[in-house]
Amino acid sequence: MFGTLLITQPLSEASQTKSACAWVGKALLGDNSILGGIGDGTIEQVGNDAKWQVSLVIQISDGSKLRSEGVVDHGARTYTGKLYEA
Repeated sequence: MFGTLLITQPLSEASQTKSACAWVGKALLGDNSILGGIGDGTIEQVGNDAKWQVSLVIQISDGSKLRSEGVVDHGARTYTGKLYEA
């Protein structure tokens, strides 16, 4: 899966610790078919760490919806999370 997480806030609010966000991406499935996904949600800093809790609802091109919950760890350059049926 490849995608981009967009922080959707005015530049004047760049120092805020909570913001709206959006996701757009595509996934290549085992049968070589491709699904796209677009979602909206929130991103919030975890304490004073360089970690961010991300919560999204993603509309998938096959008509289904997924809920994504996870943490971006800026220092480790990782995202750890889970997808759930929405």
